[in-house]
Amino acid sequence: MGLISTLLINLKANTASFEKGLGRSRKQLSAFEKKMAKLQKFGATMTKRFTLPIVAGLALATRAAAIQEEADIKLMSALKGVGDASKQTYNEMKKLASAIQKVTVYGDEMTQELMGVALNMGVNTSQMETAIKTAIGLSEAFGLDLNMAMRGTALAFQGQFTL
Repeated sequence: MGLISTLLINLKANTASFEKGLGRSRKQLSAFEKKMAKLQKFGATMTKRFTLPIVAGLALATRAAAIQEEADIKLMSALKGVGDASKQTYNEMKKLASAIQKVTVYGDEMTQELMGVALNMGVNTSQMETAIKTAIGLSEAFGLDLNMAMRGTALAFQGQFTL
């Protein structure tokens, strides 16, 4: 055997070992890719089932807080408009709104909005509980819009019984 033949045999033998190792590497890479695909699918599932609901919940909570803050500002503004913006009166109105929320389907922010309407139409704070309950009753009994029911109630408190 000549030198060239020996080199050729060594080269083929070394190449065979290299190709064998390359084949094992391809199999390991394929297995790794399959595991990564499963991990990616798991990540997508986690996002759908956990992350997105948490983000949505936080967005709703933020929106609810903004609505509540707006209702608080409107109530204070209405109380200022009638010259009764004391902290005590404000707290009493908030407490009444919370109590009404516990026994009706209306949130305290809606009740506070109704209080603003009532105050602006001449209902005083001592009449507020009766006015709110009356408006809710009218709304439920006759299918009226709650704000319209409050306007009718406020007018009735002033002796006007037509809308």
